[in-house]
Amino acid sequence: MTPPAIIIGLSIVGIAIHMLFFYRLRRDCRQEWVRLGSPNPFLPNDARTGWEITKYVLTGCFERVHDQKVVNLGRLLRYYTWFYLMTFVTLVLVFFYSLFTSY
Repeated sequence: MTPPAIIIGLSIVGIAIHMLFFYRLRRDCRQEWVRLGSPNPFLPNDARTGWEITKYVLTGCFERVHDQKVVNLGRLLRYYTWFYLMTFVTLVLVFFYSLFTSY
C-alpha cells in the first residue's frame, strides 16, 4: 500500500468518525455542542471553532459529558486523531529522508 493510499484511507475513516461524533454530540448533548460553536462537519468552520474542536478532542474534554455513548465515541476519535497525526508525521519524515539518501 502506498503512503498516499494510507493517508486517503485514514482520512475517510476519520471524516466518518468526526461526523458521527458531532452528530451524536448535537443530538444528545446540545449545550456542549453550542458551547463549541455549533461545529459543522460539512462546511468549513472558522479558525477559532476549528481550534476549539481540536483541543476538545485531543485533550479529552468530552469526558465531562454525561452520555456514555458520546464519551466512548469521543475516546475513539481521540485515539484515532493521535494515531493519524503520528502516521502523517512518520510518512512525512520518511518522505524527506528518502529525498536525502541515495540508493
